[in-house]
Amino acid sequence: SDLEYLLADAFYRTGKYKKAKKQVLSLLKQYKSDRLYLLLAMIYESLHENNTAKQHYLQLIAHFPNSDYIISAKIKSRILGQH
Repeated sequence: SDLEYLLADAFYRTGKYKKAKKQVLSLLKQYKSDRLYLLLAMIYESLHENNTAKQHYLQLIAHFPNSDYIISAKIKSRILGQH
């Protein structure tokens, strides 16, 4: 699953957001992880779907309170909440 995550991340980093989203959603059906929620939120932001992005940041916060990404998710969800 690390390779599949890296593939999704590569799609995201090269601007292939729809392919990245499809890959991450497929992975989330298999297992939940903080990095998947974070990547999915960033993908939705890039697609200008800010409400959906905010929901995924909030899910990361709720499901993974000890995540290394928690501060970033809190900041991003607040920023998106202001729009």
